[in-house]
Amino acid sequence: MVAIEAFIKRTFPTAITEKQTVPKVPKVNTFVIRLQNDERTLETPAHYRIEREYQIVYFGAKSPDVLAAMDALSTAVYQSNTIPMNDGSLRYVRTESFSFSMPFETDGGLYAAIGVLSAETREARTQAVYDKIMKINTRYQ
Repeated sequence: MVAIEAFIKRTFPTAITEKQTVPKVPKVNTFVIRLQNDERTLETPAHYRIEREYQIVYFGAKSPDVLAAMDALSTAVYQSNTIPMNDGSLRYVRTESFSFSMPFETDGGLYAAIGVLSAETREARTQAVYDKIMKINTRYQ
């Protein structure tokens, strides 16, 4: 979720981002990122795949503004196909798809759209560690 937030901040530097909780009174130009679904699959004895769906909600002043922002986010997702993870490693979140709803008016007079980003990562399983062989003797006959 932190990597997706950083990706949105790079795409929309002036936007406000929130994670997991939609504010009671959202402000204009706010993205809210929420985990919607998490599924894990064992692929090999060495690693497993994590497939996640994130709900991305955008709040704007007018319907065309919301539509333009979600369209720009969609373009950014499909142009990059990967989002770097912010843990200092060279790992990435692979984006699978992004779709969003038509803008709608909220109770507070703002407009919003809800998007769903499907993404996946692969994680290495913890492997048993054995003592190294420190000395090997060979005998020729």
